[in-house]
Amino acid sequence: MEIFTTIREPTAILRSVSFLWTLPERPVLEQENIEFTEHDCTGHAEAAVMAASSRLFYKAYLRECALYSTVVPCDMCAGVVYWGNVGMAVYAVPERRLLKLTGDHE
Repeated sequence: MEIFTTIREPTAILRSVSFLWTLPERPVLEQENIEFTEHDCTGHAEAAVMAASSRLFYKAYLRECALYSTVVPCDMCAGVVYWGNVGMAVYAVPERRLLKLTGDHE
């Protein structure tokens, strides 16, 4: 599937990108992390794509969509995806791999 090739690219992982797709496989939105570019501490890619999608689509439509993300969502983003009513969330990089790339921040 094209989406998995895209989100596994090293540049996508560094940019932290999320995609909202209708099921079975049609892209709807793409959003990068805007935390630093927009000076928004809640601007993770998953939260940003959900904010944009909730302005454009009804929850019933979002239920038929999937959110694909480069990395495992943080707790905040997982909540946003849940409350946004997205039917499925998929990520390419699990938390263990993310910690190897970024450190444990302790």
